Amino acid sequence: KLLDVELVQGSSGEADNVLDGDLQSYWETKGEQDLTFKFVDFHVVTGIGMAVFDGESRVQSFDVTSGKESGEWKEYLVDVESKKSNGIESYEVEMDDTKMVKLTFYGEKNMISEVEFWGC
Repeated sequence: KLLDVELVQGSSGEADNVLDGDLQSYWETKGEQDLTFKFVDFHVVTGIGMAVFDGESRVQSFDVTSGKESGEWKEYLVDVESKKSNGIESYEVEMDDTKMVKLTFYGEKNMISEVEFWGC
């Protein structure tokens, strides 16, 4: 099932754009930047969907970590690259007892249209 995100925060830029359902709006930053998502409840996260703006012509590199409200973070995916498409791309993960997910992007220009999470 699609998981409900309570809050998204970016280290800069308009982070809410990644949850608005519009592939034409996006969060844009430069250099190493984070998007942190907080769920309403704790979940098992089994998948992440992400759309890169203008994704057919650019590759986006990123890491995925999960966290608890105590500030403890655990790495799950490191140095992943997007798949060169304009739609939502799927990435499989297995994160138990997760309250927060942080996506860390590395690029001259980071342009993320949408992010969604699946699990139970």
